[in-house]
Amino acid sequence: MTTRSAKSPDPTTEYIDDAIRDLPAICRLPEVARVTRFSERHLRRFIADGRLRTLRATEAGSSRVLVPRAAVGDLLRGLVRP
Repeated sequence: MTTRSAKSPDPTTEYIDDAIRDLPAICRLPEVARVTRFSERHLRRFIADGRLRTLRATEAGSSRVLVPRAAVGDLLRGLVRP
């Protein structure tokens, strides 16, 4: 019986790491939509549901929605069935 070390990537989600590798550390919503192939409207639903973590550039008024690369990976891993 072989065991995997903690450092070896999970084969079921390794492709997610490959997909988000080229994203900047903090992305705008159109960049996330292009990589995930979800519409911006669908991504906004994930944000409203709390499934996608975002940052705000400013506290008040209309600001760009910024998404950390790690949050994109977490969202995609959450959508993969084990």
